[in-house]
Amino acid sequence: MKKIQLWIVIICLLTANFSYATSLTSDSDYEKVVDNIISNLANNEENFQISCEGQAYSDIQHILFDKNMQGVDSQKNLVFWSLVFDEIPEYTRYSILNFYENYHVGSNSMLMDMHVIYSHSYEEKEWIYTQARKLIDSEFKMLTDYEKIMKIHNLLINRVAYDDDIESLYAFSPLPFFNQEINSGQMVCQGYAIVVDLLCQMISLDAEIVEGRLAGVDHLWNKVKIGDNWFHFDVTSDDQLSSREI
Repeated sequence: MKKIQLWIVIICLLTANFSYATSLTSDSDYEKVVDNIISNLANNEENFQISCEGQAYSDIQHILFDKNMQGVDSQKNLVFWSLVFDEIPEYTRYSILNFYENYHVGSNSMLMDMHVIYSHSYEEKEWIYTQARKLIDSEFKMLTDYEKIMKIHNLLINRVAYDDDIESLYAFSPLPFFNQEINSGQMVCQGYAIVVDLLCQMISLDAEIVEGRLAGVDHLWNKVKIGDNWFHFDVTSDDQLSSREI
């Protein structure tokens, strides 16, 4: 099982063509900063800027800067981004493959430069939602919760295969499930887990993506709630072991 890690790296993006800058006025605070970041990520913005001034800058200073307020503290920075990503819906979070930020600090303001790499575009994400709704309308009527989760399992087994070579970023996305011509209908565990999570949310089943390790490598799978109980649900491993439906 393979998964791209989300490495938070501070680099200088001098040549990036930023889509726009979001200015935060003096009465803004930490939550407004986070909301602006999340909004950009939800829209799959690849390059964006957020300007923090006045109270927003003061808030961010206390969250990110070292004890002498001379610059960004690397450990505080990791904590900040961990908290931000905890606020992002799982589909968006696991569609982000890499994330780079650079801070331009002035005397009373700071500019955040962001560059993000996604497994697929915003337009492709919207198309996925459309295809998922069609699939649900045609395949998930009059089913119990158990039958729904088994339906998801069997659809994945029949539609896609595990990608051992990973020659395309699409392997980390749900796209091959909805169009088998994309990446030859192959995905890695990240793609499988996103499909399960997306479909479960759309048919009102509680589900989560789980991070862990399997056979010594990073791995993603799901937990799903049926009735009052939570169950681990790993379609990736089932697909590698057998093509049989359950």
